Amino acid sequence: MSNNANPYELTQSGAMHMQDGDVHQALKDLVVANDAMRKIMEADPSIGNRNFYGITCLNLGSVYQQMQDFDSFRDCARTGTNYLEGVLAERESLDTLFYLASVYLQLGQADEIQENYESAESWYKKAIERQIRVTEQDLDPEASQYAKQTLSQELLILTGLYQKMEKEAEYLETLERTVDMKLAIAQEFDHPYDWADAAMGEETLAGVIAGKEPVRAEHLFRDAVAILEKQVEAEPDIGDVLIQVYKDFSVFLQQHDQMTEALQYFGKADQLAAQRLGSRDANVAEVIEQAYDAEGMPLKDADNLRAQMFPDDDEQ
Repeated sequence: MSNNANPYELTQSGAMHMQDGDVHQALKDLVVANDAMRKIMEADPSIGNRNFYGITCLNLGSVYQQMQDFDSFRDCARTGTNYLEGVLAERESLDTLFYLASVYLQLGQADEIQENYESAESWYKKAIERQIRVTEQDLDPEASQYAKQTLSQELLILTGLYQKMEKEAEYLETLERTVDMKLAIAQEFDHPYDWADAAMGEETLAGVIAGKEPVRAEHLFRDAVAILEKQVEAEPDIGDVLIQVYKDFSVFLQQHDQMTEALQYFGKADQLAAQRLGSRDANVAEVIEQAYDAEGMPLKDADNLRAQMFPDDDEQ
């Protein structure tokens, strides 16, 4: 089979087997494809052959990664990326940049799983660098949106790694960068889910800086709420995110002695949950009463607030 093996057909066959979940047959096809392409490339090291050999290495590496054979995955990925970087140095190519960004991300994830955090950080940075170059290509709007969303996701992954590494400065800097990127994507493409993603980023950042920068944190919370309240009209499923942001903002307000407004946001969360899920937090009334009692306020004020929050209750 290897004497007449067609690496292009075998690569397609391997990809189909991967999609079908037949990892072992995919491995057989891609091992033969990789070996055949290596021989073709050695006989004729044209840029096209070197490029495709690099791709076959990466495809084979993906199978090893799926099988959690990380050593074989790294060997294939490093060989493949070396060839593709050589091709990239000679010819700027969107496909090559995208392949490199994707594989560098996979290498980082493999190292992160095995707690090789310093190595993972290096790979993630390479992935981000290549993905930035992808976003700078002449892309149609849909491809540009996808490329930028991918970049923001890679930044978020690096943010999570810095949190594990307890690198506070790098964590905050990368989180800020991620939020800025998500807001820029939302402003450029104006899609409800991009706005929701940006709002979640703002809420995360608000929670991180709440202790040291409460004024800015409150501004971020309010902006996230305003974004989500607008976008939920177009996409009701965003309501699930809004419920959580209402609750988190309520906790923040309680922690900063803004109890009345905290209870109002808690009530908003409960109302929206009742609309979306057909249920209500049974403890809301009790929470309101306890909070008011803790502040020494008359219980009738709690009753009045609850009546404003849940006017339907008075009709039952």
